[in-house]
Amino acid sequence: MDLDGDAWIMQVWLAEQAQEAAARLRPTPSPAELLERAVFAPAGPRLLAALERVEVADLSADDAVTYLQQMQRASAWLAGREAETRAQVTDVVVTEMQRQFDEEADPGRPQYVCAEQVAFSEITAALRM
Repeated sequence: MDLDGDAWIMQVWLAEQAQEAAARLRPTPSPAELLERAVFAPAGPRLLAALERVEVADLSADDAVTYLQQMQRASAWLAGREAETRAQVTDVVVTEMQRQFDEEADPGRPQYVCAEQVAFSEITAALRM
């Protein structure tokens, strides 16, 4: 019988039991307290995570409106990140399209489509807009 292995297993079990007991003793914040934390969170992933924990049905009418305001704040942050990302992606696609156009260019042959048009078309199709 391996006493070191048994002792290690016992230590792991005891640590798990201690964590579970601590979790049971930790007070559960009310929906209003969770909302208050969300109000003070910076716009971003932490705000979204804080709002996700709030049960809207358990809020007062005033707090429910505050919840909606915070959700709008989170949505505005996310829309801003999407706009920034869309601009970055457009730049990458335009650069790639221009490189391809330059490689396939035929001297003396007019070019009727620019890289930006192709990039916008590709991105629009990818996003199903």
